[in-house]
Amino acid sequence: MKLNVLERLLILNLDTLPAVGNIATLKIKQKLITDVGFSEDELRDYDIKPDGNRITWDTAKEQAVEIEIGEQGV
Repeated sequence: MKLNVLERLLILNLDTLPAVGNIATLKIKQKLITDVGFSEDELRDYDIKPDGNRITWDTAKEQAVEIEIGEQGV
């Protein structure tokens, strides 16, 4: 699934991820957070930074990234 910066930030919001019921689901959730999270290069390239209670980025520079999300990750 191709995700842009906003979509990735929304997924990283822990309220949008399913509650963890067992150790298998916990590992899936942790992998999703790792995969959806931003690398140092992306933070720099897209100019992602906190601005008070918001996060801003340069929308002209952002690129959608292919991230695999299985049934248990949604």
